Amino acid sequence: MELAAEFKAHARHAMSALFAPGGEELVTCGMDAMVHVWAVPSFELVRSFRGHEKSVNGMCLTPDAGTLVTGSTDRTLRLWDYRTGELLKTLTGHTNTVTAPRLSPDGRWIASPSYDRTVRLWPFPEGTEQDASPMVLRRHPKNVISVAFTPDSKVLAASGIFDDIHLWSIPDGQRLDTLSGHSTAVGTLETAPDGGLLWSLGYGLGTDPVRRSPAGTAAEGLLLSGKLIAWSSSQTSGDWSVARSADLPDRRPSSFTLSSDGSKIGMTFEHGAGVLSTESLELLAFEKTPVKGMYGVAISPDGRLMATASADGRCRVWTVD
Repeated sequence: MELAAEFKAHARHAMSALFAPGGEELVTCGMDAMVHVWAVPSFELVRSFRGHEKSVNGMCLTPDAGTLVTGSTDRTLRLWDYRTGELLKTLTGHTNTVTAPRLSPDGRWIASPSYDRTVRLWPFPEGTEQDASPMVLRRHPKNVISVAFTPDSKVLAASGIFDDIHLWSIPDGQRLDTLSGHSTAVGTLETAPDGGLLWSLGYGLGTDPVRRSPAGTAAEGLLLSGKLIAWSSSQTSGDWSVARSADLPDRRPSSFTLSSDGSKIGMTFEHGAGVLSTESLELLAFEKTPVKGMYGVAISPDGRLMATASADGRCRVWTVD
């Protein structure tokens, strides 16, 4: 694992990163309310998306790279023409910070987790073109940070500043189950590319109001420790259980992502970035960074590059193949 590129991506904290399909562009968003697209491998600025009033915390891109969806501390989601940067639609209704929206694998839904303790489910594209009301999934005990769909788009997992993962049936919005295995907040959820596992990362929280969370607003505390869990679902009963897990007590993880082939986990830590094996959960590589506060992470479609977003507004790109 070697540092291939490093550049100033945002005037304030860089919050998240993603590679476009094909890997020829890298998208970043930040606390400066901006979204930028960078050419790969030169990492020259291609275009920008302007419109949010506050921090842009997370984003997702349709598989055809036609529409970019962003979530913001200004309590809105915005839909953009990815190729031109034109604002297509602003979705309102949340009463607090929107974190990282996700598009369902079947392309029919956008799920938006929020600090208002709800997840809103927006029909896509029909419900976003009209003034249709989204389905609201309630009864989360605290701020919701992350969501993930199962590959068949029939189940949505939601997590946040609480130690359980809530499972919802889609599209009827019924609560299915609660997964208990973490003892801390669960900040990131990901579904394995082959659909076999749901991955979750829990991390401990302290009480320092100065630090900021991976969602981009004043956090309820410090990242202290972490636990990574892979959950499997029985094909017959539908029950979920822990397939494997790993405690990460020393490095203070903050976020993770899975490679497209499912073999690697890219992870950010308070002071660095690393790569783990999905089979052994062994840390294969780790590089310390000078900045305190590493947030979003993305792996390129071919698995050769990993991009990280950090509190100094910089994006660091690592070779991992």
